[in-house]
Amino acid sequence: MQQSYDCPICLSISVDPIQLSQCNHIFCSACIVDLLDYNNQSYKCPLCRQLYQKNEPLIINQELAKKIKESNPELYVQRQQQILQQQMMLPNQIKVSVVYGNLYEKIKNNDKNQHQWTLVVKMDYNKESDRVALKNFDINNMIESVTYQLHATFRPSVVTVKQAPFQLQRLGWGTFMIPFLIKFKKEYNIPNLTVDHYLSFQGNGSLQKQITKLDISNVKEYQEISEQQNQQQQLQQQQ
Repeated sequence: MQQSYDCPICLSISVDPIQLSQCNHIFCSACIVDLLDYNNQSYKCPLCRQLYQKNEPLIINQELAKKIKESNPELYVQRQQQILQQQMMLPNQIKVSVVYGNLYEKIKNNDKNQHQWTLVVKMDYNKESDRVALKNFDINNMIESVTYQLHATFRPSVVTVKQAPFQLQRLGWGTFMIPFLIKFKKEYNIPNLTVDHYLSFQGNGSLQKQITKLDISNVKEYQEISEQQNQQQQLQQQQ
C-alpha cells in the first residue's frame, strides 16, 4: 500500500493527484498522463504493474489534492510551479504517432488479381500542444524515403518512395508480411525506423499506430522557439 503522498514517477509531492481505479496508487496528473503518451492501447501502473486500458478515465481527486496541499502547502506550490515551467518549455524530443499499414479495395478484373491495396506511412503529433508550439510544422517533411519490401513475386520486389504521401499501390491475389523502412533526412539526425505489416484484405484494410520519439533539435521552428526562450531567460536574469 502506498504510504506517502509522493508521486512514484517524479519522486516529489503529488500535484493534482490521480488515483488509479484498481490499485489505488497515486501519481501527479502530469506524470501519469505523460506515461500514457508512450503507450498505444494499454499501460501498467509503474508501481504494481496492474494493467489498465488507455480509454479508462483518469480523474483528478480534488479532495485528495486539498488534503495533500494542506499537508505541505509550500512544497505543493513549489512543485506546481515546476510542472508549469516544464510544460511551457518545448523539449527537444517529442512523441509522435507513426501510422502505417494498407488501404484495401476489391475491384472487378478479368484475372485473379482483384485485390487493390495501397501501402501507407504517415506521422502525426501525439500532443496538440506540440503542434501549436512548432507552428503546425509538417513532421512528415522530416521523412526522406519509405522502402517497402514486397513478396519476391513482385517486380520490383523492393520499392522506395521518396515523396509524400509515401504511398505505394499494387494489385495482387494474396496476403503476406511487408517490412517498412522509414528513413529520415540526414539533417535531423534521427535513426531509421523499421516496422512490419501483414497485408490485409479485410474491410477497408488495416492501419496500425506506433508511438515513437523524434529529435526535433534541428527543426527550424524549434530552433527559433529555443532562441526566444534563451533570450527571455537572459532578460530575467539581468532584472
